[in-house]
Amino acid sequence: MPPQFSDHRQHIDHLVKAVLRAADPALAIERAWQSDHTDTFQLIGIGKAALRMALHLNHIAPSQISGGIVTAAPVDLQSVPTQLPFEVWPALHPLPDERNEAASRAILQLAEQAGPQDELVVLISGGGSAHLTLPLPSLTLDQLARLYQDLMRAGLDIQALNTVRQQCERLKGGGLAQAIAPAQAQVYILSDVVGDDLQFIASGPTVRPQTTAHHALDILKEAGLVAVHPEIADHLGRRAAEGEALYEAFNHVTNHLIGSNTLALNALEREAETMGFTIAGKQHDVTGEARDVGRALAQRAELLCMEAVRPLVYLIGGETTVTVAGTGLGGRNQEVALAAAIELAGQEKVALFSFATDGRDGPTDAAGAVVTGQSVQQAAERGVDLSACLRNNDSYRCLSALGALIQTGLTGTNVNDVAALLVY
Repeated sequence: MPPQFSDHRQHIDHLVKAVLRAADPALAIERAWQSDHTDTFQLIGIGKAALRMALHLNHIAPSQISGGIVTAAPVDLQSVPTQLPFEVWPALHPLPDERNEAASRAILQLAEQAGPQDELVVLISGGGSAHLTLPLPSLTLDQLARLYQDLMRAGLDIQALNTVRQQCERLKGGGLAQAIAPAQAQVYILSDVVGDDLQFIASGPTVRPQTTAHHALDILKEAGLVAVHPEIADHLGRRAAEGEALYEAFNHVTNHLIGSNTLALNALEREAETMGFTIAGKQHDVTGEARDVGRALAQRAELLCMEAVRPLVYLIGGETTVTVAGTGLGGRNQEVALAAAIELAGQEKVALFSFATDGRDGPTDAAGAVVTGQSVQQAAERGVDLSACLRNNDSYRCLSALGALIQTGLTGTNVNDVAALLVY
C-alpha cells in the first residue's frame, strides 16, 4: 500500500526523527574522529551541541582529555555527569548575559595559556555565537545584547548578524585562533549556516575573517540602527578608520566540517523514499522571508497534484527570517507553515511541515508546525483567522489552537531548518 493522507502526521513524525538522527552531534563527532589522536589535549566546546559532542568524545577517547571548558544551556547542567575531565559553564541563547561573558573569559584564558607543544580540540556548533560572547574593551555586554536583539528583529540573516558580531567582540572572526597560537588545534564544526561558510558558523572563531568594520557599519546603516545604537556605530567607525587588521595564516588550526543541513536533508530524502514517496524536487540553502518561502512551497502543490500518479514529496533546507511587524508570538518555521496553510486552502490530500532542528523555533517551545489544505477551514471552525494571525506574526498561538505544532524538545544540535511538501 502506498502512503495514505490519513496517516500524514505519523509519516511526518518519522521524517522528523530521521532528520534528527542525521544531525545527532554524538554520531557526527564519532564519524569524524581520527583514531590517530593519541596525545592528550585540552577541550573547548561552544554552542548547543557542544556538550553532547564533548560527552561522546570523552566516551570514545578516554583518558586523553586533560582539561577544558564546554558551554551548555543552564538547564543542561542539571544532568551533567560528575567527575568529567573538563568544566561545563552555563551560557544562554540567543541573547547573551553575564554567564556567557564569564565562560568566554575562561575560554580565552585557557587558550592563551596553551604553549607550542600543546594540542587543543575545539567543538563548534550552532548557538556558538551567543555562547562565546566577549565584548571588545570599548563596548559592554548590555550594548551588544540590545544590538543583537534589534538586528534579529529587523530580519537580518545570520551572515549579516555575525558580520557585526565579528567586529564587536574579542573571540569571533578568528579571535579564538589567535588566542590559541602557538598551540595546535583541531576544530570540529557542526554547521547551522546556510551554505556552510566557516567564517560565519559561530561567527568564525577559528577562521580568518573576510569581513571588515566597513561591512558591519553598512549593515547597521541598512537596518536603520545607527541612531538607535550610536556607541556601536562610533566603535565601528573608529575600527574602519584605523584600517583592517592583517592576519597571519592560521596554519596552527585545522577546521573540519562534520555536520550540516545538507546531510540532514539527504537523510530526509532517504527516509521519504523508504516510506514510498517519490522525490519531486529538493532545494538547498533556502533563505528569505519565512512567509514568502511558505507560500512558494505551497504553490507547488497544485502543479504536483496534477502530475502525481504516486505520492510525491518536495524538500527544502535552509533558514528563513521573519521581519517582525506584529505583536504576536511565533518563529520562522511556524510562519512558513502558517503562510503555507493559507495558500493551501482547499487542496485535498496535501500536507506540509517545517521545523528547526534545534527544537526551538523562535522564543517558543515548538520546533515548527504541520499544516494541510484543511487547516484554514479547521481554524475558521475554531474562530481563528489565520490571515490575521500572519499579519500579527502570531503563528504560535494560531497553530497551537489547531494542534499543528511540532514539539521535539531541545535536541542538543542545530543544522538549520527542514521543510517538506507531501502530496498523496
